[in-house]
Amino acid sequence: LLGVFLVAISPIQIMIGQEAKMYTLLGVLAIGSTLALLVSVERGGVLRWLMYTALSATMVYTQYLGVLVLAAHGVWIATYERRHARFWLAAMLGSAILFAPWATSFWYQVSQGHGWPWYRSYSAYVGLPDLVGLFAFGGSLFGMGTYFAGGSAPAITQAMVLVPFLVLVGLGVRAFASSRDPAGRRSLVLLGLPVALVVMTTAALSFANKPFYPRWAAFLSPFFTVLLAQGIYAVAERVRPHTRAVLSVVTAAVLLLSTAVLSRYYLDPIFRLYRWRDAAALVKSKARPSDYVIYANSEAALSFSYYFRDRHNPSLILTPMEAQPTASPTHARFTTAQAKRLAVRYPRVWIISTPPMTSEIFQRLVTTMNSAYHVVGEGDFALAWVYFLEANAPAGD
Repeated sequence: LLGVFLVAISPIQIMIGQEAKMYTLLGVLAIGSTLALLVSVERGGVLRWLMYTALSATMVYTQYLGVLVLAAHGVWIATYERRHARFWLAAMLGSAILFAPWATSFWYQVSQGHGWPWYRSYSAYVGLPDLVGLFAFGGSLFGMGTYFAGGSAPAITQAMVLVPFLVLVGLGVRAFASSRDPAGRRSLVLLGLPVALVVMTTAALSFANKPFYPRWAAFLSPFFTVLLAQGIYAVAERVRPHTRAVLSVVTAAVLLLSTAVLSRYYLDPIFRLYRWRDAAALVKSKARPSDYVIYANSEAALSFSYYFRDRHNPSLILTPMEAQPTASPTHARFTTAQAKRLAVRYPRVWIISTPPMTSEIFQRLVTTMNSAYHVVGEGDFALAWVYFLEANAPAGD
């Protein structure tokens, strides 16, 4: 019950819900598929296994890391529920069939995605402490990383902040593992293996020059929180007859950190990244129907147009060369000639930009646009940038 309570008020759950609906859904599906597997094993029935199949396929559709959660389920089945192995394999086959229509897109993303410099800049050396901070109390305090940005705290500060939580989780793991009831170890594997497998796999890939972003694994925070709650309870049980008092004090300390994180999240404007609503409001207040909009990448177009959708200005979405398929023999480029032709028809242009955006990409765009336009205004909305340009006066004017 303590674990459920801590999960319900966890800052990382609230922040994920506010900022990235995909990860909220992924967390729900990870928990839901795990519970569906447990119920299917304990109660049986075709409908329950079909529900597990559907949840599993939906989880992988939502985020490919869901495959590692299913792999953890398979290890659990092989270790504790071998008599149900054929049903689990049938469920995985059904999930694969449901996922088959997406196979082509999956292969393209695996072979071409995250291939350009921006995505290779964040390694597990930096990300793992920030991930534990997100799991433990929501991050962002004491120089720890936030949901979107890495932390700046030195190693000694990270250790001082995280070690108490790691000790509590370790005690929770020990309580499950040392339980006289075989169900304790069974529960430990079901709760802990998804976290261990996802974190270890993504960290290992980062050492092979692949990306590692803590938020990608943040959807597993409910599993971590249940182990944390078990550790808190294990500490309280050792201090009899003051079990309830210790339980209350330690839980209150965790909640105090969570409250500080949420206070900063809601009250500190610097903490709120990607303020697309404000960016769109600025452009709406100053743009004319004939103004042209250039999106520096598809990420900017997707986010900005959601809040700018009642306006129908002509627009162009650029794709940086670094993000184009490596197999492409030539890259279509936005040239100075195109910029000059654009200036003849559209004397006012808005550029909307957001990460992934390296300095090299931005400089290329600036150089191209300077051949026909000059910047007269700009706005920084915390990793969402707006630039207003006007066409240069013709030579001789």
